[in-house]
Amino acid sequence: HAHQVATLYHTAEHGLRGVQYTARHEGAHQFVQGYVRTDGGIWFAEGFPTMFEPDIKFPQYPFRWDTIRAAVFDGKEDLPLRDLVSGKGVTTRQGYALGAATHWFFLTGRGGVYRKAYQEFLRKGSLDSPKALEKAVGRPIDELDREYREYVREMDPQREVKTNQVQTGPAPWEAPAGGK
Repeated sequence: HAHQVATLYHTAEHGLRGVQYTARHEGAHQFVQGYVRTDGGIWFAEGFPTMFEPDIKFPQYPFRWDTIRAAVFDGKEDLPLRDLVSGKGVTTRQGYALGAATHWFFLTGRGGVYRKAYQEFLRKGSLDSPKALEKAVGRPIDELDREYREYVREMDPQREVKTNQVQTGPAPWEAPAGGK
């Protein structure tokens, strides 16, 4: 049978992020494809590995968070959750950044209330179906979109810069406090 080969490609376009960011991203691809699944649109296929790029908490990662802030706060290249999941009009930049923020929300937001249902959705759900996501987590997609946007506003690192404190918390693969 054929062997899958991971390729690590880093260019000057990646700037100050360095090769380790690329390595973590590509390593996450290997994990997801080997242990979770191989299908799914760009929001899943690239968004999930994007969460693993930085060596700091994802919302403090300006390379991707600037795109998220521009979409949610400024309406630049904004995309409703329904369209992100279905793939309707998703650009590469949105798929990486907004996809990662969406995963981060469902895995850590609201005290982890969606965590287990979302993990099951990622394993077995139809990844390009907003209806399947609604059914999996038990909330209408428009309500989830509103909650996601509130979460992004709360997580915005600009708030943290003002306090001069670095916020820490569980990584998306760790259980949040309370074990949910």
